[in-house]
Amino acid sequence: MPLVGLSYIIAIIYSALILGINFKAVIGNLTHISIVLIPVTIISALFDKYLWKLKLFKPLTERLGIPPDLNGRWEGKYIREYPKNMVLEEKFVVEIEQSLSKFNIHQYYKDNRDCDSITVSIAVDGDVNYVCYYWDGAAPNANETEKFLGFTKLKIIHPAKMFYKKNEMELRGEYFTNRLTPTKGTVELNWKSNNLHRKY
Repeated sequence: MPLVGLSYIIAIIYSALILGINFKAVIGNLTHISIVLIPVTIISALFDKYLWKLKLFKPLTERLGIPPDLNGRWEGKYIREYPKNMVLEEKFVVEIEQSLSKFNIHQYYKDNRDCDSITVSIAVDGDVNYVCYYWDGAAPNANETEKFLGFTKLKIIHPAKMFYKKNEMELRGEYFTNRLTPTKGTVELNWKSNNLHRKY
């Protein structure tokens, strides 16, 4: 809404000063436009934030290839792979904040570390959706904290039925990092709740 108001002001100033159009005529035209523009803006904002997640719109969003609602707290584990078939299994939490136009992912670990996504995208391969994201990482290394980047690609798994529940969803995939000694492994996550704790 502030953007719409700012656009009106700029249009008025430009029309009145630059184009030399009568100020009252400009206001009158913008008033007529606003009768349509303001409701459309409000509906668009509501759809971006809330409406796209409703079951009512699920047939439409699926046809348009819009990814499912992943909002909430996901709990699971990552399994880091080492040479000679050695593995390290650790529990961690992923919290997702998603609207139709924005996507943020936060990872939390039991040693109080956390990582934020830098960029998130949805990849589509046939009927399968993947959520892919780069993230910032930090881990103690000798006497200093090692900064690194990670990349995770997770397959979005849910029942074939259209109106499945969130607790029937899973995220499964792989990750790798560019740490001083690069790491890689697999990730397994299950949806737990809509509540975000912003911690492990």
